[in-house]
Amino acid sequence: MKTLHHILQGTAVLAFATLCTPAALQAGTPQHIEVRGRVLLDGATAEDAMLTIVMDNACNLPFELQANGRFKVLLPVNSQFTIRFEKPGYIGKDVVVDTHYALCSTAARKANHVVRFDVQLQPMPAVACAYAGPVGSISFIKGSGLMKVRYDRTLTDLLPAWDVALFPGGK
Repeated sequence: MKTLHHILQGTAVLAFATLCTPAALQAGTPQHIEVRGRVLLDGATAEDAMLTIVMDNACNLPFELQANGRFKVLLPVNSQFTIRFEKPGYIGKDVVVDTHYALCSTAARKANHVVRFDVQLQPMPAVACAYAGPVGSISFIKGSGLMKVRYDRTLTDLLPAWDVALFPGGK
Protein backbone atom coordinates (compact mmCIF):
# COMPACT_ATOMS: atom_id res chain seq x y z
CA MET A 1 0.00 0.00 0.00
CA LYS A 2 1.49 3.33 -1.03
CA THR A 3 1.42 6.08 1.52
CA LEU A 4 1.49 9.79 0.77
CA HIS A 5 5.15 9.76 1.90
CA HIS A 6 6.06 7.15 -0.73
CA ILE A 7 4.21 9.06 -3.44
CA LEU A 8 5.99 12.28 -2.49
CA GLN A 9 9.31 10.43 -2.35
CA GLY A 10 8.71 9.09 -5.87
CA THR A 11 7.95 12.62 -7.01
CA ALA A 12 11.18 13.77 -5.36
CA VAL A 13 13.12 11.19 -7.41
CA LEU A 14 11.71 12.64 -10.62
CA ALA A 15 12.42 16.19 -9.48
CA PHE A 16 15.96 15.19 -8.46
CA ALA A 17 16.53 13.52 -11.81
CA THR A 18 15.25 16.60 -13.62
CA LEU A 19 17.17 19.19 -11.59
CA CYS A 20 20.47 17.37 -11.28
CA THR A 21 20.73 15.89 -14.79
CA PRO A 22 22.89 17.48 -17.49
CA ALA A 23 20.67 18.90 -20.23
CA ALA A 24 22.48 17.11 -23.07
CA LEU A 25 20.58 13.81 -22.98
CA GLN A 26 19.70 12.16 -26.27
CA ALA A 27 16.00 12.07 -27.12
CA GLY A 28 14.49 8.63 -27.60
CA THR A 29 16.95 6.77 -25.35
CA PRO A 30 16.44 5.82 -21.70
CA GLN A 31 17.55 8.64 -19.44
CA HIS A 32 18.10 6.79 -16.17
CA ILE A 33 19.17 3.52 -14.65
CA GLU A 34 17.35 1.91 -11.77
CA VAL A 35 19.44 0.98 -8.73
CA ARG A 36 17.82 -1.41 -6.31
CA GLY A 37 18.83 -3.67 -3.47
CA ARG A 38 18.64 -3.91 0.27
CA VAL A 39 20.51 -2.94 3.39
CA LEU A 40 21.35 -5.92 5.61
CA LEU A 41 21.61 -5.31 9.36
CA ASP A 42 22.10 -8.75 11.00
CA GLY A 43 18.56 -9.02 12.34
CA ALA A 44 18.04 -5.33 13.19
CA THR A 45 15.24 -3.43 11.48
CA ALA A 46 15.92 -0.76 8.91
CA GLU A 47 13.46 1.51 10.72
CA ASP A 48 15.88 4.42 11.22
CA ALA A 49 18.31 3.57 8.43
CA MET A 50 18.78 6.18 5.74
CA LEU A 51 19.93 6.26 2.14
CA THR A 52 21.15 9.59 0.77
CA ILE A 53 22.05 10.34 -2.83
CA VAL A 54 24.78 12.95 -3.27
CA MET A 55 25.62 14.46 -6.67
CA ASP A 56 28.57 16.80 -7.20
CA ASN A 57 28.62 17.50 -3.44
CA ALA A 58 25.65 19.79 -4.07
CA CYS A 59 22.38 17.89 -4.56
CA ASN A 60 21.47 15.72 -1.55
CA LEU A 61 18.30 13.65 -1.57
CA PRO A 62 17.52 11.53 1.51
CA PHE A 63 15.38 8.39 1.26
CA GLU A 64 13.86 6.22 3.92
CA LEU A 65 14.36 2.53 3.34
CA GLN A 66 11.47 0.11 3.42
CA ALA A 67 11.06 -1.71 6.75
CA ASN A 68 12.80 -4.78 5.26
CA GLY A 69 15.76 -2.62 4.13
CA ARG A 70 14.89 -2.61 0.43
CA PHE A 71 15.53 0.45 -1.73
CA LYS A 72 14.96 1.52 -5.32
CA VAL A 73 16.21 4.76 -6.87
CA LEU A 74 16.41 6.13 -10.40
CA LEU A 75 19.72 7.76 -11.35
CA PRO A 76 20.09 9.91 -14.47
CA VAL A 77 22.63 8.73 -17.04
CA ASN A 78 25.85 10.65 -17.74
CA SER A 79 26.36 11.61 -14.10
CA GLN A 80 28.21 10.44 -11.00
CA PHE A 81 26.55 9.88 -7.63
CA THR A 82 27.48 8.76 -4.15
CA ILE A 83 24.86 6.64 -2.44
CA ARG A 84 25.34 6.89 1.33
CA PHE A 85 23.90 4.21 3.64
CA GLU A 86 23.61 5.08 7.35
CA LYS A 87 21.98 3.86 10.54
CA PRO A 88 22.64 5.12 14.09
CA GLY A 89 25.04 2.75 15.88
CA TYR A 90 26.42 1.33 12.61
CA ILE A 91 29.39 2.17 10.40
CA GLY A 92 28.06 4.09 7.39
CA LYS A 93 29.00 3.08 3.84
CA ASP A 94 29.28 5.02 0.59
CA VAL A 95 28.98 3.50 -2.89
CA VAL A 96 29.91 5.62 -5.93
CA VAL A 97 27.87 5.03 -9.08
CA ASP A 98 29.06 6.58 -12.34
CA THR A 99 26.31 6.25 -14.96
CA HIS A 100 28.42 7.49 -17.90
CA TYR A 101 28.37 4.81 -20.64
CA ALA A 102 25.80 2.70 -18.74
CA LEU A 103 23.43 2.79 -21.69
CA CYS A 104 25.87 3.39 -24.57
CA SER A 105 24.84 0.39 -26.68
CA THR A 106 21.86 -1.87 -27.22
CA ALA A 107 23.51 -4.63 -25.16
CA ALA A 108 24.39 -2.16 -22.38
CA ARG A 109 20.81 -0.82 -22.26
CA LYS A 110 19.52 -4.37 -21.88
CA ALA A 111 22.06 -5.38 -19.22
CA ASN A 112 22.28 -2.14 -17.21
CA HIS A 113 18.79 -0.67 -17.07
CA VAL A 114 18.57 -2.20 -13.55
CA VAL A 115 21.62 -2.47 -11.28
CA ARG A 116 21.21 -4.58 -8.14
CA PHE A 117 23.36 -4.83 -5.03
CA ASP A 118 23.02 -5.31 -1.28
CA VAL A 119 24.89 -3.40 1.43
CA GLN A 120 25.63 -4.92 4.82
CA LEU A 121 26.12 -2.41 7.64
CA GLN A 122 28.30 -3.44 10.58
CA PRO A 123 27.63 -2.35 14.19
CA MET A 124 29.98 0.41 15.38
CA PRO A 125 32.74 -1.17 17.50
CA ALA A 126 33.84 0.20 20.91
CA VAL A 127 36.55 2.29 19.20
CA ALA A 128 34.68 4.45 16.70
CA CYS A 129 35.81 3.95 13.12
CA ALA A 130 34.78 4.72 9.56
CA TYR A 131 35.63 3.47 6.11
CA ALA A 132 38.57 5.33 4.58
CA GLY A 133 36.48 6.15 1.50
CA PRO A 134 33.71 4.64 -0.58
CA VAL A 135 33.45 0.88 0.01
CA GLY A 136 32.59 0.32 -3.61
CA SER A 137 32.32 1.94 -6.98
CA ILE A 138 30.25 0.97 -9.99
CA SER A 139 31.12 2.35 -13.41
CA PHE A 140 30.64 1.34 -17.02
CA ILE A 141 33.26 0.88 -19.75
CA LYS A 142 33.15 3.28 -22.69
CA GLY A 143 32.12 1.54 -25.89
CA SER A 144 30.77 -1.72 -24.47
CA GLY A 145 28.91 -0.47 -21.41
CA LEU A 146 30.19 -3.44 -19.40
CA MET A 147 29.87 -2.88 -15.65
CA LYS A 148 33.06 -2.47 -13.64
CA VAL A 149 32.90 -2.93 -9.84
CA ARG A 150 35.61 -2.12 -7.31
CA TYR A 151 35.69 -2.68 -3.54
CA ASP A 152 37.69 -1.11 -0.71
CA ARG A 153 36.78 -1.99 2.86
CA THR A 154 39.70 -0.20 4.56
CA LEU A 155 38.70 1.02 8.03
CA THR A 156 40.22 3.96 9.89
CA ASP A 157 39.88 4.91 13.57
CA LEU A 158 38.00 8.13 14.23
CA LEU A 159 40.13 8.85 17.32
CA PRO A 160 43.53 10.48 16.81
CA ALA A 161 46.47 8.07 17.26
CA TRP A 162 47.49 9.68 20.58
CA ASP A 163 43.96 9.06 21.99
CA VAL A 164 44.15 5.38 21.08
CA ALA A 165 47.59 5.09 22.72
CA LEU A 166 46.42 6.84 25.92
CA PHE A 167 43.04 5.15 26.06
CA PRO A 168 43.23 1.62 24.61
CA GLY A 169 39.81 0.25 23.79
CA GLY A 170 38.32 3.76 23.55
CA LYS A 171 37.98 4.26 27.34
